Amino acid sequence: MSILATIGGTALDQARLRDRLDGLARQVATGQRGTTHGALGPSAARAAIDLRGEVTRREAYAGAAEAALSRMGAAQGALGRLEAIATELAAEAMR
Repeated sequence: MSILATIGGTALDQARLRDRLDGLARQVATGQRGTTHGALGPSAARAAIDLRGEVTRREAYAGAAEAALSRMGAAQGALGRLEAIATELAAEAMR
């Protein structure tokens, strides 16, 4: 019985090791620790806090990009008007 228990324990350890290796390989390949929130385990709370900070940072980037786009739109309008004035001035000078 002792040999059977040892072989069974070794097989169980091997299955656990293979399962852990598969999980780590998936994590390396995809960058994700698991397919569900429960796969994060005890670090789930920290991951949620980190995610909240990441979302806030990306919202700040999006706001800055929107502000830059609106400024560029205003500048484009002013440049278009300057072009129209220069075109009118050139037409008047040719007359």
